Parts: sequence; structure tokens; C-alpha cells
Amino acid sequence: MTLELELEIELKREKENFNKQKPSGQLDYEKILKKEMSVYESEGVRASSKYYCAGTLIANNYVLTAGHCTINRKAENLIVTLGKHDRNSLNYSALFTERKVEKIIVPKTYDMYMMVDDIALLKLEKAPSATAQPACLWRGPTSSMETINGTVS
Repeated sequence: MTLELELEIELKREKENFNKQKPSGQLDYEKILKKEMSVYESEGVRASSKYYCAGTLIANNYVLTAGHCTINRKAENLIVTLGKHDRNSLNYSALFTERKVEKIIVPKTYDMYMMVDDIALLKLEKAPSATAQPACLWRGPTSSMETINGTVS
């Protein structure tokens, strides 16, 4: 299955789940935080893992992050965490999910010096827990946003 097809299937599933939810008028920070991921570089032992970047779960086993977060990094040395909101804590609660990265995908057009196409996908070896929900991605027209610079976490 191609990456594009895999992401399309996940986005369709996400949209169906989103349409079933009822808006409450309140921000659900717990749901928002379930989409945020931390990326760590591992030296083989959990306690020695070093935080260095953030990302967002966009499909069952794909995390969107910045391209510069993948420079000189190997997939087998990366660990993505979900649900750990205090990076200084070594408390590994049951709510905290950790996954190894299977593959790093960066656009061929990425230029680290010019910061062009500074984006990357991290394919996880295994999908996070069932409580993890991918972020909702913009599916509308992009013409009004083409000249706007922004920061993505």
C-alpha cells in the first residue's frame, strides 16, 4: 500500500469519526493534547532518551514534524511519545504511549539552508493506543494561505 493511499484511508476514517462528534462549545484540552507528540532520540535506554522536537499525529501511525528535526537522525534511534506532557518527569504512567519510528519521510525538495519544504513524516512501527486521535487536517482551499509563513507544532 502506498503512503498516499494509507494516509487517504486514515483521513477518511478520521473525518467519519469527527462528523460523529457533537460540538460542545468548549475546547477539550485533553483531546487536543492527545494529538501532540514529542520526539526523542534514544540511546537504547528510556531514561537516556533526549527530547529534541515536537510533532502531531495526523494518521494512525504517522506523525507530522519539521524537516529540520530529521537532519542527521536515523529512524531506529527515534522514539515518539504521546501523553507525556511534562518532559522533565520520568513518571511513565499508563496514559503515556511510546512508539519507535520505522521510517523518516522528507520531501526531495527539502532544503535545510533555505528552509524550503521544512516538513517530515515519521512512520511509527505500531499505531499509538486507541485513545490517540489524529489531528483534523485542513481539507478546504489553500489559495488564501499560499503566501503565509507559519509555525507548525
